[in-house]
Amino acid sequence: MTQPSLTIGITTYNRRDVLETVARSLAQVDGLAQARLWIVDDCSQEFDAAFLRALFPQAEVFRASENSGGADFAMHRLFDRFVQHGEGYLLNLDADLLASRHLVTKCRQIIELDQRADRPGLYSLFNTASHPALAADGEFLLKRSVGAAGTLWPRALLAEVLQNVPASNKYDWDWSAYLGRRGVPIRVTRRSYVQHLGRVGQNSRSFAGMDHGEHFDDYRNDNLASFLDHTREGLLKMIADQQARIDNQAKAIEQISRVVQGQAQLIHALIGSVPEQTIAH
Repeated sequence: MTQPSLTIGITTYNRRDVLETVARSLAQVDGLAQARLWIVDDCSQEFDAAFLRALFPQAEVFRASENSGGADFAMHRLFDRFVQHGEGYLLNLDADLLASRHLVTKCRQIIELDQRADRPGLYSLFNTASHPALAADGEFLLKRSVGAAGTLWPRALLAEVLQNVPASNKYDWDWSAYLGRRGVPIRVTRRSYVQHLGRVGQNSRSFAGMDHGEHFDDYRNDNLASFLDHTREGLLKMIADQQARIDNQAKAIEQISRVVQGQAQLIHALIGSVPEQTIAH
C-alpha cells in the first residue's frame, strides 16, 4: 500500500533574517523532496512572493492579498487550504523553527504508525515543558494540549477541527480542548525534531518564556551556529529590556520623590503662614 503523502506547511510574516535561517535549516533535511512544501505568506511588507520562491525553490508559494490579523488566523488559512487542496498529512511549521535533518523520516515513521493505530490522533514533533505530559504512550507522551508548531495532522482530523472550531487568537488552545472532549489522543515525540530560534514573535512575548524543544535531535553544523547566534541576540534583547524597565522604575521613583518633596514644602509653607495663636487655639 502506498504511504499517504506529506505536506509541510509554513506560514510567514516578515522577519526576513529569521526566515533565511529557517530556509537553510530546512534545506538540509533528509528526504525533503519526498514532501510537498507550502509557504503561505500573510501579506508581508519586508519581502514579496518572488523572494519566497527564491528562498524556498521547492515550495509552492501562496501570498495573501491582505493580512489575516495574526498568527492564529494565518494558521487557520493554512489548515483550510490543506483541507481544500491537500491530501494525506500536514506538518505545520512556524517560520522561526530549526528543523532536524531527520524531520521527514520521523514524520514518515509516525504516519505509518498512525495508519495502524487503534486510535489515530494528532501528533507533535515539538516537545515543550509549557505543555506538560499526562502519561506515556509507548514511544510518545500524551498531552492535554500542544501549540500548533510541529503538529502533524491527518487530513480527516483537520477537516473535522475546521468544521467545529472557529478561528480565534487562541486557536491552538481551542482545538486542543476540542480534541480532548472528543477523546482524540495528542501524542508528542519525546525528542523534539524542530527547535525554536531565540527570538520573540507574536506567541513568544519574552525570550525567557519562549517554548523550547526538549532534547532537540539535531544541533549539528548550521543548526547549532544559528541557534547560538539567535539565542545570543535574544539574551541581549532580554537584558536591554530589563535594563529599560529598571531605568523607567528609577525615573518613576525620582518623580514621586520630587512630588513628595514639593508637597512637604507646601505643607511647611502653609503651616508657617498661620499665626501661632491660631494654631494654639
